[in-house]
Amino acid sequence: MALSEQTINFNYGQAMGKAGQLSAAAGALESGAVNDVGTIITAIKRDWTGVNADEYTSKCAAEQENLRQIADDMRATASTMETMAENIKAAELRALEIARAEEAARRAAEEASARGNNI
Repeated sequence: MALSEQTINFNYGQAMGKAGQLSAAAGALESGAVNDVGTIITAIKRDWTGVNADEYTSKCAAEQENLRQIADDMRATASTMETMAENIKAAELRALEIARAEEAARRAAEEASARGNNI
């Protein structure tokens, strides 16, 4: 049996909400951790010099890029979730439409049969 339109819309809203949360978490990661690492790198370069400082800031920059990539991947996943939710909603609404049409046809056939038996 097809889901009700209310259930379909509820599920869609839930999926879109989760995608939005994931996208927001990606933004928080980028604006928080990624920017914080940038601030740390700047402070280290200002206060520490030498080969060890360069190696350390190089590692920090690599980790900063890893965090940025994770945020990008999270956004891409959220976008995929949104696309999937839209596709599933459309398919479920189409299934509901088909189920309603089949039910209407079944009832019409029953009514026609009942009228035929009354003759």
